[in-house]
Amino acid sequence: MARALLFGLAMRTTFTTAFVLLTALTASTFGPGCTEPESSPGASAPDDDVPPAPDAGPPYSGGPSPDQIPAQGTMHAGLEELDDVIKKFMRATCTGSVVFALGFGGKPLVSRGYGYREGPPNKKCAADTDPFIGANKMKPDAAFRIGSNSKAFTAAIVRIVLKQKLAALGRPTTDQEVESLKVFDPALDLVPARLRNAVLVGSTTAAPNCIQPPVGGSKVTMRGTPDPRLRDITVGQLLGHISGLPQGGNPVTNKLAAIRGIDSVQELDAEAGTLGVSSEKQVELAEKHDGGHFIRQENLEEYLLANADLCLEFEPGKRPAGANGYSNIGYGYLQAIAEHVSGRTLHAPLGLPEKHPESLMAQFLSTRLGITKGADSAYGVYLSQTIPALRDSSEPVYRAWDGQSLNGRFRDVKRPWCIWSEDEKKCDASQFLAGKSRYNWSFVDTKVAVGDRDDGYSGGPGLFAAEMPILLEFMAKYWVNGDGATPFYGRERSTNPSPDQIREHRGALAGTHSTITSFTGATVNHNVVPTKPDGEFDLVAYKKQLDENNATTSQCKLPAGIDMAFAANQVNDATCPADICNAYGGLREALKEKLCTIDWLKVSPQISSND
Repeated sequence: MARALLFGLAMRTTFTTAFVLLTALTASTFGPGCTEPESSPGASAPDDDVPPAPDAGPPYSGGPSPDQIPAQGTMHAGLEELDDVIKKFMRATCTGSVVFALGFGGKPLVSRGYGYREGPPNKKCAADTDPFIGANKMKPDAAFRIGSNSKAFTAAIVRIVLKQKLAALGRPTTDQEVESLKVFDPALDLVPARLRNAVLVGSTTAAPNCIQPPVGGSKVTMRGTPDPRLRDITVGQLLGHISGLPQGGNPVTNKLAAIRGIDSVQELDAEAGTLGVSSEKQVELAEKHDGGHFIRQENLEEYLLANADLCLEFEPGKRPAGANGYSNIGYGYLQAIAEHVSGRTLHAPLGLPEKHPESLMAQFLSTRLGITKGADSAYGVYLSQTIPALRDSSEPVYRAWDGQSLNGRFRDVKRPWCIWSEDEKKCDASQFLAGKSRYNWSFVDTKVAVGDRDDGYSGGPGLFAAEMPILLEFMAKYWVNGDGATPFYGRERSTNPSPDQIREHRGALAGTHSTITSFTGATVNHNVVPTKPDGEFDLVAYKKQLDENNATTSQCKLPAGIDMAFAANQVNDATCPADICNAYGGLREALKEKLCTIDWLKVSPQISSND
């Protein structure tokens, strides 16, 4: 029986150094690619010292740039030059659309949309393969995919769920108590019994016997036996990226039939009959591959079960100096905890966006932020569906370089299948994984816009879409970053002052990147993006600086209580065709540089007094 959950109610210095802010981690097997959190050292100001936010200024009515990139929304007086930074970046990259919000104490100072929902941002960026459309100007409240910035929501929600469980057990409900909980403790029942038993019963007390698989790029495993160190990992280690779990896992399609207990072709036929696949396509597959059957995509629990034999990269809680530790699969475990303990899904299931109101995310938005619907999207923050026809119309058409155009077209989400062996009583997906007979989800033999390649069964690590003003409201109450032994992810700001550092997190997927930053009064370090003689950004030179680890940097202090959130619908181009181009972090750095030059006293004495 599902269990109900009720939430309840500046001085400035410039210099050249090896200091470089990394911009993105590439996509992993575990769905969305995510980014490494960055923090900057400096002095902190307690949040209860932040004065009330000033009223936002009147709508900004400045004209478009010479290259005709439209912008609409509100802009507080004194912040108009931020428009120029964003438009310069869009001209340099031909990014089609950007949404940007800047706030103080949760109240917007800036909420702007730039460019268009589809196509290039202006006529100058157009090409035969990327025609200028010029329709549907980007709204300031449009929802964009935020990649790994989804983790902040997941962290806040799992903390609430576990605090309620602790309260029911008569235990303290502090963040420290939540972080101390052992994930696989049978008495706590934090994860599904089958997953817990796979780890506790399947593992041994012997030292890990880690084996590198023969397939290039695959994660190191114990060949079917869980790493014994996994038994004692804690919620806090998952939150703080110090569990030792790798960034992602290995493909699981080959294990699905066994995980589901399918041991006959009749059972396989029965599952295939639930997928909405026509008998014609079933027959076609069987004729191409004798014994071939379509099977259901994995869910989160199945993904974690299939990857229970991953080898940890270091001892839990003891991340070596210089080690990354960033783990998407760790946040998959956190999503599984929130869902198992509450009896609700974190988000709407893949293919069923209408189920969002029943989700933990909907409950969180309603009870903690007072949000029951989005301003431009249906729900404000939600799982971005991977099937284009099911995606919220507020989202842009995501853009990526496909070798010929930024109007990129890529392979659709695939229908998994396997070949039944009566002798071995197993279903082998090797040919599917090798790329044989890959059926598009729609069964239409055509490519689709970028952003549809991740399975989308788990949004917690990085597949939420969000409206930027709602992100500001969230950021005013919860921390968005903070790894290590004292994880700040999802902690409430009112009771957890940030010690000596800003809180910043980045997110990136194919076709989108985003940044959320909470300025705490600490020193802000940033790169200086080079410009051409005409004043436009030179991102080719900037990428070269990043590659050579010699970017020019600068620093300043900004008033505590300022929060920034933005997202763009593109993260690579012909000059930087990697799936996630590090030079696109230049938008974040250029915005910080401009914020460092703002006369905050003129913007608002209330903000300036918090400097």
